[in-house]
Amino acid sequence: MNRFIQAVHVMPGRARFRLSWLHDQRDSDEATRLADDLSRVPGVREVEIRAFTGGVLCHYDPARVGQPEILAELVRLTGVDTTFGPGERPPAGEALRSPGPGAVAREVAKLFKDLDDEVLAATDGKLDLGTLATFGFVATGALNLAVDGKAPAPPWFNLAWWGLRTFMLFEADAVVDVGDD
Repeated sequence: MNRFIQAVHVMPGRARFRLSWLHDQRDSDEATRLADDLSRVPGVREVEIRAFTGGVLCHYDPARVGQPEILAELVRLTGVDTTFGPGERPPAGEALRSPGPGAVAREVAKLFKDLDDEVLAATDGKLDLGTLATFGFVATGALNLAVDGKAPAPPWFNLAWWGLRTFMLFEADAVVDVGDD
């Protein structure tokens, strides 16, 4: 991967940058050195570096220094001269990577994957966990309707979740495009 710096978000007094290679660093020496060096720029008040995400956040006095000067200092300090502004996209294949799911998310996903495999094996491949859960919810709803004689309105949090899930399902390409930014 080529090394580049992207100004992700800029407003007076605050600028966020992504350094394409920083999250690949196994030690934090480069991040610490970079934070110390940027903090010495006149007008820079605070520098926060999250090496895991490749993020650099600079709080500064806009009367003394601006985002272009901070970016120029980043270029000088890192030796990286390829930069992109907010909204500019790096060439294909050069997009910044997300650090990916955490350990808990991976363990939960593995748990459900294993359970799904067991359901598939038990039903000779006729049902998976998603289909079984759907049938369970439909049966529970039908039972509620048979017992109560009416269908209550779902709670707001269910509606919010279904709305979000529907959006994510039908707008998956747009979500991926934003993730590439």
